[in-house]
Amino acid sequence: MATLDRSCDVCLNLHVTKSASVWCSECEEAICTDCEPRHRTQKATKKHKTIPIADYQKLPIYITNIKVECEDHNQKLDFYCSIHSEPCCTRCVSEKHKDCRELKPLPVVVDGVKSSAVFSDLEDRVKDMSQVIGQMIQEKRHNKSNLEVKKKTLIAEVDRVRKAINKRLDTIQGELLRKIGEIEEQEGDKIDCLVSKLSKIKTKVDEIANVVEKTKQYASNFQTFLGVNKWIREMENQEREVKSAQSDQNMANADIQIKISPILKKFEKDAFEFGKIDVNYSPRTKLVLRKDKQGQGLLVPSSQTISKIKLSKLRSFDIQQGDLECLITGCDVFEDDRIVFVDSIVTNKRLIIMNCVNSSMKEMKF
Repeated sequence: MATLDRSCDVCLNLHVTKSASVWCSECEEAICTDCEPRHRTQKATKKHKTIPIADYQKLPIYITNIKVECEDHNQKLDFYCSIHSEPCCTRCVSEKHKDCRELKPLPVVVDGVKSSAVFSDLEDRVKDMSQVIGQMIQEKRHNKSNLEVKKKTLIAEVDRVRKAINKRLDTIQGELLRKIGEIEEQEGDKIDCLVSKLSKIKTKVDEIANVVEKTKQYASNFQTFLGVNKWIREMENQEREVKSAQSDQNMANADIQIKISPILKKFEKDAFEFGKIDVNYSPRTKLVLRKDKQGQGLLVPSSQTISKIKLSKLRSFDIQQGDLECLITGCDVFEDDRIVFVDSIVTNKRLIIMNCVNSSMKEMKF
């Protein structure tokens, strides 16, 4: 986060140090209470919106580091190139983006970003992710609690059976109890490991949620606009982590089972094991994310450029040569699907009209 004690940038230019009270995102300057009235009334800055410096300092550092000036030319960023997904100044346009056809005024692009569908979707995904992870953690903790209860139940069952049979079973009973303890511990460790992993993901998602909320409240549209894609990518990473956790075998709920050997109840001397331990995994609860898909990508969609368009052959035509050869320089299609070709060679100077159905040909000199 930004430094808590921020000095007024205007006063610093005059070699005076005063604590700032507000921040202007358009000027990218901290302003003190003495300078604020001038900033609010001067023609060049009176329409600028300021926020309390304390609110500005709540923004993450990578948001506050976003500048409205071009790092290469120190000019104001006025345009956004959808093809390269970057803001640019007028010099950038002439030097690097002169062939780009997807340049739009930056104020138009960032206007309303906080109320846009993409930003709203990001907020929903963050909240949804946090809720889903919380439910997953709760389910696994409940599973572990049930395992502990089941462990006691199984031990009690073992003790009940043991009292009805010979002391010869003491060794077998001890071995069985040891196995129960080991399995319960192993399954508990698996759950602890998964819960720890999910907790870390939830912490990260909660951090994103907090940043998104603070950005919505205090950041400029431009800062928010450039921060959204970063959060979307981070959310996509967390979504993949959650999906990976959901598909983890350890996400299945463990349940320790024991099958008491019927021989123990009938033939005391013929028993060689106290029981068989099974771990049954019931189907895990499928928690579907509200946005179970990849991120929506950039806020400004780029149209397909000519270099990316792939042509495919639909039909070919055989055109009779003129006096020497053909030089086709143009074509057009009529509403009745006839096609006209322009043969511009000097000795021909003709229009060739062909039917798409049977390729019949007519010629017109010009």
